[in-house]
Amino acid sequence: MALEEKRFVATQNEGLSPLELSGFATSATTLHFGVNAQGNGCGVYGECMGDDAPADRMTPFPVGQAGVATGVCGAGLTYGVFGVGGQIAGVYGEVPSTAGTGVIGIGRKGAGAILGMSTAEHLPAASLTSASNTGIEGISDGALGCGVVGSSVKRVDTIMSPKVVDASGSGTGVMGKSGSGAGVKGFSSSGYGGVFESGDAMQLSLVPRKAKNPPDKARAGDFLVIMVDVPRERDEAAAHVAELWFCRRGSDKDHAAQWGRVGFDNLWP
Repeated sequence: MALEEKRFVATQNEGLSPLELSGFATSATTLHFGVNAQGNGCGVYGECMGDDAPADRMTPFPVGQAGVATGVCGAGLTYGVFGVGGQIAGVYGEVPSTAGTGVIGIGRKGAGAILGMSTAEHLPAASLTSASNTGIEGISDGALGCGVVGSSVKRVDTIMSPKVVDASGSGTGVMGKSGSGAGVKGFSSSGYGGVFESGDAMQLSLVPRKAKNPPDKARAGDFLVIMVDVPRERDEAAAHVAELWFCRRGSDKDHAAQWGRVGFDNLWP
């Protein structure tokens, strides 16, 4: 029996409408499933890799391999899978196993794994700078869980579900960056706003900046570490010493901030 008699194969467009440009289409409001497909390795495979796409039409590794059962796999030159949600979410991922993960993102060759962005493009152009939505939000349903966890490790096995192989990484677990706002902000209704712990190193490090005096504009409660040059005896070069300052009174339109330098009653060694 010929392949065409076993399979439905579309080879050309029949017109310019969306349905006529489709190799397969359904159009009936009484259908519960537009497409109901089942396969041993992959239920549905969609591909759009451009004119230079390989002709083998095989799913990317490890989809289709033994023990890797995939419901939907998309391979695209621009987007592998693109989802638009009108009310709740563009893409939803869920796993019932306690050892699994709802959504996994892997960036190869140094690319980012997951990017979350919140824009205000539906607002007038003048309102774009006032948007304050959240790019990525982490929520833990458990009383003692963590909303967001960031880890820097040395090696991860990504063949199946990513798992740490070597945890001796020296990178940064979580990094926050902002142009004029706070890089990282922590808040708690009744607990600590931030807790820092280290097994062998210091719990907190404030990188000094070069300045002669603290700035005039500041908020009460601000800490500042500046690097100053302290003259030495004879012809030796000046020593670079860090000073810790605390803002006692914040600045306003009539007054500059008031700072106090923290004194140390004991030096080591």
